[in-house]
Amino acid sequence: MLFIITILLLMSLFTYKYINVQRLTILIVIFLVLLMGNGLLGNFLLNKLQDKSIMNAPVTWKRNNAIIVLGAGTVRDEATQLIQPTLFAYSRIEKGASEYFSCMKTQNKCTIIISGGDATYTGVSEAELYRHYLLDLNIVSADILVENQSLNTFKNAEFTDKILQKNTYDNIVLVTSGIHLKRSLLYFSYFKIYPIPRASDFIATYITPFPNGYNVAITEIATHEYLGIARFHIYNYFGLNKMFCYNLPIKHKKP
Repeated sequence: MLFIITILLLMSLFTYKYINVQRLTILIVIFLVLLMGNGLLGNFLLNKLQDKSIMNAPVTWKRNNAIIVLGAGTVRDEATQLIQPTLFAYSRIEKGASEYFSCMKTQNKCTIIISGGDATYTGVSEAELYRHYLLDLNIVSADILVENQSLNTFKNAEFTDKILQKNTYDNIVLVTSGIHLKRSLLYFSYFKIYPIPRASDFIATYITPFPNGYNVAITEIATHEYLGIARFHIYNYFGLNKMFCYNLPIKHKKP
C-alpha cells in the first residue's frame, strides 16, 4: 500500500502540467493515508485474515503428532550484538511450547518442527535460534526437528514437507501468527498438507479521528498478506509455483 502511495506521489510530481490530474492524484494519496492511518482499512483487512473459523481449531492429540512452528525472523541487538527472535517470533515460540506440553499430557508422541532459515541475514537461522528458546522452556531436545533452509513461507511449506515425508504423523498442527495463518494454510495446501491451525497472536488497529503510524504499519502488514495470497494464485494459474519447487507435492493424510 505504501508502494502505491509512493508511486502516486511521484506521478503528482510529473503531472504538474495537468493540474486536474495532479489534484486528483494528491486527493487519492490523502484519502489512502487517512484510510490507513485511522484504522478503518486495517480493521477491514484484519477481519478477513484473522477469521475466527480458522484461528484456533480444536486439537485431538493422536498417537504421533507434529507441531510446526513457522519462523518470523531474527534481529541483532545492537547493544549486545546478540541475535534474538523478532517481535512476532516470541509468541510463536511460546505457542509452540504450549501445544507441545498439551500434547505431552496425553502421553502420545509429540514433535516440534521449527521451520525458518536466515531470512534476515543475521548469520543465524530462525530454526536454530528458536530451538535454544524452546530448550530453555524444557522441551526435550530429541522432540525438536529443525528446518533451517527456507527463506519465505512458501519454502517453509516445501521444506517442511520433506521432513513430514520421513515419518507418518497422525496429527499435524501449524503454529504461526493469526495474521499469517490464512496465507500459510494456503501455501501448505499446495503440498497437500492440511494442518490444524493454531494462532499464536492477534493484532488489531485502533479507529482514531487522526492518522497514526501504528495503524499505517499494521495495515501495511495486512496488505502484504493479501499480496502474498494473490501472488500464489497468479503463479498457480501460470504454473509458476511448480517451477520454484525442488520436490513435487505428495498427498498427506488430513488430521
